[in-house]
Amino acid sequence: MKTYNHVFKNLSKLMELKAKWESGRYSKAELSRHYKVSEPTILRNLEKLKALN
Repeated sequence: MKTYNHVFKNLSKLMELKAKWESGRYSKAELSRHYKVSEPTILRNLEKLKALN
């Protein structure tokens, strides 16, 4: 059974992801490796942040 890692459950982690993404220094692949999640998870959470703004 697969366990799910909810690394972006709190807003501070989401804001950290957003800052790293907007800096342009990190690709989706690099962010997914850093946070140990898939690229679609990175994209979903970036979209979640857009919806919150």
